[in-house]
Amino acid sequence: MHYYGHPLRSMEITRDEIIPELLAKGEEISEDEQRRLLYYVCYHDDRMSLRMKHLRQHLKLGASFQEFQNLMKLQVADAKAHVLLPIVLQRIDICEQLSGEYAQKLYQDIMAGK
Repeated sequence: MHYYGHPLRSMEITRDEIIPELLAKGEEISEDEQRRLLYYVCYHDDRMSLRMKHLRQHLKLGASFQEFQNLMKLQVADAKAHVLLPIVLQRIDICEQLSGEYAQKLYQDIMAGK
């Protein structure tokens, strides 16, 4: 079973309920930490390809390159928690590449204006 739209709903719950509850309890969560948390929750289920456009899209969202690579590591962990069907194994492979040296090359190409 898959709940379509769950990343957005999860982000809304995190933003509207969980973060305010933690802050009310005196937890110190900076605005930057909140932004990163919401980014990871919202995009943890995005489907990626090895094309440059996905990295560009995330950089335009305001994510840093390191945050994008962390998101890819999160996606690997999320995918490994599923039944390892061929499509899931393909997702793992793509996200592993996007969390490593392949993404570094894409990022350098983007920064060079390619």
